[in-house]
Amino acid sequence: MTAKEKFDQVCAEVCERLNWTRTTNSIEVPLGKTRSQTVELDFFVHEAQEMVRLHTSIGSTRRIRPERLSFALELNFNLPHGSLAVKNDTLVLVDTLVLGEVDAIEFESSANFLAKTGDQYELTLFGVDEN
Repeated sequence: MTAKEKFDQVCAEVCERLNWTRTTNSIEVPLGKTRSQTVELDFFVHEAQEMVRLHTSIGSTRRIRPERLSFALELNFNLPHGSLAVKNDTLVLVDTLVLGEVDAIEFESSANFLAKTGDQYELTLFGVDEN
């Protein structure tokens, strides 16, 4: 079984158990009855190691004041894992995992943390829920 196939199996098991919806490159994580957050999956190879980058959008950097961006970097320092980053003018919360080493606990923990924290930061920094 390849690392990607193992990841797909782990992802499918977690998504089914938690009632998350998976597409090819994303997961929709329900947050309560009326809210959800999308976690995107980017597969890549780094130094011959297959990886998956999970990220969730927080909001457009064009809509954020410079002092809020500074505040976001302060939040970044206090994250237990993952980090804030900018992808194509969008502030995102990101975590990277080694594809062949991912187990259900690690994947669930990472995706759940990104979804919940991303949603919280979206409300804190932008005052809206769009992602």
